[in-house]
Amino acid sequence: MSKKKAVTTMTLKDFHGGSIPSELPLPSAPGV
Repeated sequence: MSKKKAVTTMTLKDFHGGSIPSELPLPSAPGV
């Protein structure tokens, strides 16, 4: 579970240029 969250967070950070807080639980990622 933690691994999946980490991957999603990394993808979102990369998509937003690392300007997205990991505290924001997004249901669907635009990068994914």
